[in-house]
Amino acid sequence: MKASMRPISVSQNRFTAAREKRKHKKLKFQNYLWRLS
Repeated sequence: MKASMRPISVSQNRFTAAREKRKHKKLKFQNYLWRLS
């Protein structure tokens, strides 16, 4: 059971990491626009 659970959590972590990265990029972009104005 533990062996079958592991790949799911790994892919879940990868998905979460990708989502966090996208969110961070968005924030960075907003800060950039805010500084320009």
